[in-house]
Amino acid sequence: MLQDLLNKLSREIPQNTAAWDRIRLGRFTASKIWQLMSEPRSKAAKEAGLFSETGERYIAQTIAEELTGVPVEETWGRAIDWGNEYEEEAILALADKMGVEKPEYIQFKPAFTLFNEYSGGSPDAKLYLSDGNGGYRWVGVEVKCPFNSINHFWHSQIIDAETLKEIDSTYYWQVCLNILCQRAAEWVFCSYDPRYPDGKRVHWAFIYPSVDDLTALCEKIDKAWARRAEVMAKFMEYDSANELYKPKV
Repeated sequence: MLQDLLNKLSREIPQNTAAWDRIRLGRFTASKIWQLMSEPRSKAAKEAGLFSETGERYIAQTIAEELTGVPVEETWGRAIDWGNEYEEEAILALADKMGVEKPEYIQFKPAFTLFNEYSGGSPDAKLYLSDGNGGYRWVGVEVKCPFNSINHFWHSQIIDAETLKEIDSTYYWQVCLNILCQRAAEWVFCSYDPRYPDGKRVHWAFIYPSVDDLTALCEKIDKAWARRAEVMAKFMEYDSANELYKPKV
């Protein structure tokens, strides 16, 4: 019930606004979910089913956001600015390549949607494609506009879910969570670089993650939330213990 209410409210919230930051606050999001899926360095930690240092740090980040009410600063710089600058151009180029028939069949920056009460994601776009029978189906889109041109070259080797996972698992897990959030049947990964020659500027592939990977992601999210509760409880207990060391008046 709470999830349905939050999803209803979030559909009215534009991306990259203060309200959008607020609804994502303290939750696991698609853009960072790869951190929970990263493997620990040691064999012993892997066998014990522990989170990696990266995963533990991400769990701590969500706690910090909840306690402070302030989102942890995102990565920033020229690469981020470049991606934001060319994202809409990339989506339009992709829509043209995929045969989207009308401008209104392109939805830019759909709302943040919850998968459960503690995780969610925001697609870059949705495209409505003809099904060949007079109807339409939509596909979610994950767009990357890499500042470093070599990354677009590598992205151009992606042809399916397996190669996306192999070439850049960060984006693979991002797509997986968005698929779960949107209850989608398919997704499109797109890379765009306007500096490449005609015919090489936009590359895209349909992504169909394995059921095993989607299941593993669900299990990891639940496990991370339980770990988060454990870490939060210990932190609050430690904070209370400091009362013992306050000087007596």
